[in-house]
Amino acid sequence: MKITLLMLTTLLFASCGNMYKSSVNSNNKDIIFSESFDHKNLEDYKDSFFVLSGNYVLDPLGDRNALTSRFNGNTENALLFGPEKLSNYTLEASFFYLSTANNTVAAGVGGGGIAGFKVHLYPTGDQMGKLRIIYNGITYDEVEMKMLPDTWYKIRLDLKTVGSTSTLQCVAYEEGTSPKSWMISGNFQNLDLKGQVSVLTYPVRSIPVYIDDIIIRKND
Repeated sequence: MKITLLMLTTLLFASCGNMYKSSVNSNNKDIIFSESFDHKNLEDYKDSFFVLSGNYVLDPLGDRNALTSRFNGNTENALLFGPEKLSNYTLEASFFYLSTANNTVAAGVGGGGIAGFKVHLYPTGDQMGKLRIIYNGITYDEVEMKMLPDTWYKIRLDLKTVGSTSTLQCVAYEEGTSPKSWMISGNFQNLDLKGQVSVLTYPVRSIPVYIDDIIIRKND
C-alpha cells in the first residue's frame, strides 16, 4: 500500500464564531442503541436496529465476541443504523486488528452519518495511525497517533447541528484510557444530513477488522 504522509491540515467551512464544544467524556444517558455482540450467530441479530452491508462474521476474540469485517475486494463494509437519520448524536465503537509479520497493517475503521462524510482511523505502519475527517473526498482535518496491532481501540464521533451549522468532533484512544480532548474537529455549513449513522470498515490484504461495543447516544 502506498503511504503518503500529509501535514496536519484544518480547513473549516464555517465563518461563524465559537465552535460548539461538547464533553469528550461519554456517559450512559440518552443511549438509543448499543450492541456488544454477545450472541454467537448473525441470525440472532436479524431483527436488530442495524443492517449489515458487506462481508461480516461473528468470531470469538480472547474473552469477547466480535463482529468480524473480512476482506471484501478492497471495498468498504458497513453497519448501517436506522431508520433515524440523526443530526445530533454521538457514535462510539471499539475495534481491533491483528499484527502481521512486518507489523504493517492496511486496515481501518470509520464512522459517519452524513451523506458524503467519513471519519477514517487507519494504520500507516511503524505502529502509527492517522485519524482524519473526510467530506466529499476532501480531507478537512487529520492527526497522527500511536496505533498498535493486537490492541483494542475506541473511536468516538460527535455531531451537533444548530441551525445551518454542524460541528464534527472525533477522538480515538486505546481501550481502558480516558481521552482528555477531541483530536480533530470542523465546522460545516448546510451539511446533507440524509445519510444513516454507520460504522465503516476497510479491510484489505485479507486482514480483518474486529468491531465491538457500539453505542449511539442522542446529543441534543
